Amino acid sequence: MWKDFFYYSRSEQRGIVVLVVVLVLVIGVRIALPFMFDSPVLSEEQKAFLIKGKAINDSISKCKTKSNSVAILNGVVPENNLEKEVADTPLVWINLNSVDSSFWNLNINDDFFRDSINVFLEKYKCLKSLPLRKVKQYSDGQLFRWIKKNSCLKKQELLVEKIDLNMADTVQLKRIRGIGSVLSKRIIKYRNLLGGYVSKEQLKEVYGISPELYGRVKDDFSVSDGNVRRFNLHKDKISEISRHPYFKYEQVVELVNLSRKNKLKTDHKVSGFNSISEAQWVKMKQYLIFD
Repeated sequence: MWKDFFYYSRSEQRGIVVLVVVLVLVIGVRIALPFMFDSPVLSEEQKAFLIKGKAINDSISKCKTKSNSVAILNGVVPENNLEKEVADTPLVWINLNSVDSSFWNLNINDDFFRDSINVFLEKYKCLKSLPLRKVKQYSDGQLFRWIKKNSCLKKQELLVEKIDLNMADTVQLKRIRGIGSVLSKRIIKYRNLLGGYVSKEQLKEVYGISPELYGRVKDDFSVSDGNVRRFNLHKDKISEISRHPYFKYEQVVELVNLSRKNKLKTDHKVSGFNSISEAQWVKMKQYLIFD
């Protein structure tokens, strides 16, 4: 190789030498360059500033990560992932009648709609449950409209007109659950025999009305006293009074005799009767006229 070098012309030899020298210089400068300049010397104040800046940057990064984690745990997801997260959320049904104020504070942003829903549900009952994902998807106004559409007035707020036992016909009586055609006719027939009901407890005396049925229907009835027929022992015939379910012939005779002697009062003691028990007297005196 070195022998070949001497076969080049003198000008070519000089060019090769110059090229080698240049390469050596370039390599040497590259190696020596880091040692030719001193590293910048920072003051303690500058060093503290850089350390503080790095700490703040790290803190911000951690807060962002933590905020995203908390947001996801609370059911809040970035907008671009909202549809996917909602679709992946398990189907949890919410009974809107039993949730507390914290639920509305979390899911209703507007104070007006939050207060309106709370006031509405004091008087109305929501008939359907709603998936939690729908609660989160609906706007405040949409949720309020959904609640109103699927609610009814609570039972205690319903103004139900009670049926007057002394005025009702069979059609009205049959509106009461448990009272059919047969029982409605019996109620009216017994009302005619009594001359009118003086209390709804007398329904228990109607054949076919069990204690259980009476317990279910008693609050659906009222009793007006104005049309009740009462007997005057001084004027009405004994035979007529005896047709009443509460009076027997011999009992009416005894009552008439006591009345003529002015010894019959509403507080008459049972011990003064010969044919009338205390329970019978309680019923009888409700259908008598006392002077």
